[in-house]
Amino acid sequence: MRRVHVKEALDRASRVEGVCISLYVHAAPGGRGVRTRIRSQLQQAQRLVAASFGARRAQDLMNSLREALAFGFSNRESGSFAFFHNELETFWTKLASRPDDLVVVSGTFHVKPLLRDLSVTDSIGADLLNAMSTHRLVDRLPEIAQAIAEGRVEHLYVSGTTNIWGTVDRERGVINNVSPVQQSALDDCVLDDLSQMTLERHGQVTVLPDSAMPIDRKALAIVRWTPPGGGRGDPVRAVAQ
Repeated sequence: MRRVHVKEALDRASRVEGVCISLYVHAAPGGRGVRTRIRSQLQQAQRLVAASFGARRAQDLMNSLREALAFGFSNRESGSFAFFHNELETFWTKLASRPDDLVVVSGTFHVKPLLRDLSVTDSIGADLLNAMSTHRLVDRLPEIAQAIAEGRVEHLYVSGTTNIWGTVDRERGVINNVSPVQQSALDDCVLDDLSQMTLERHGQVTVLPDSAMPIDRKALAIVRWTPPGGGRGDPVRAVAQ
């Protein structure tokens, strides 16, 4: 199992599809408790894979991940870590930020915490105010998804604290089966999918904790243009200055 830089982890994770397991875990100094938490995450991941793809495939996939962790990661490490595993490769990275412990099994790797590590937040207030004044700020999730699919999103802001589960039709930008929890490996984090779609269409993504989102939304988008007769979302009343 190879350790990579956060940027390389994002690049590798964004190019992979299949049965993808993403683990995020924080270790106290000396690595105290990290093995126990990883063990619990692996059990959760195995249940999700088995429920959607069968017990045999889940067992094979988890055995190879456990072997990689045993030989490629020291339990004396401290800090926040992200592990990525599928049937072809396993890699990990160390994070500067501290996301909540999380396990995600889906058709793509979960990269939102990586994007949070790489986000630049200096000019958010000014950028959003300018977009609002020119009617280029969209704040409804269904409209944001459609705008991303159409290649209209210049900059996407999403919550790094909250995950919204469901499925996204990446061609049409339609969100389905929304749930507050992941119910199977067929579910993805909607905000994570929208972030990857934005990057694929040459947009920017900034991931923020809920407390830093300038208004009470889980996602905001600055669009390159607004189609005639729509696409503005709800009126935005308060943007941090």
